[in-house]
Amino acid sequence: GTYERDESRSLSGLDTVLLTDSLGISALRTFGADNPLEQRSSSDSGSASVSYNRPLGAFQLTATADASLTDSTTQIDLRADTSALVALITTNTKSAASKATLQGAALLLPAGEVNLTADLGYDWNDINGADSRTDVATDLTRGNLNGGLNLSVPVTSTREGFLGAVGDVSLNLSGGFD
Repeated sequence: GTYERDESRSLSGLDTVLLTDSLGISALRTFGADNPLEQRSSSDSGSASVSYNRPLGAFQLTATADASLTDSTTQIDLRADTSALVALITTNTKSAASKATLQGAALLLPAGEVNLTADLGYDWNDINGADSRTDVATDLTRGNLNGGLNLSVPVTSTREGFLGAVGDVSLNLSGGFD
């Protein structure tokens, strides 16, 4: 597993406002010329993974699982003509992924072994956030089931001596879903 902390600060220029009087005369004013607008961000991330391998008859089974969690906060100085002085944005992201893969020789043909690889997985994401500038909260959750199958069929083989004059020819079939 891993843990990561990230902090950043960026400057967004001076806080200026255009003032206009009743006669239409305008003047550009700067507030806090020695103190530019800032954006301050911090983020904490953690992740972990696990893997499992074992033979399963003529096949090799591999299963993996990964998970991560990120929590971030951003503070943005707002310009003086807005009602608030600081906007606060918070985000919490969680994700998990798992996959199982089965690989091996499915059967033996005169030209060699038919190799099969099959996998099945699931990915999950959850995003929660809030922004004080809009008073709108975000809550998004998404899951994705995925899988695939690959079949490699030897048609001719110089090594196995099956129609070797033709050379090595194989047929590869694959498909998947997401």
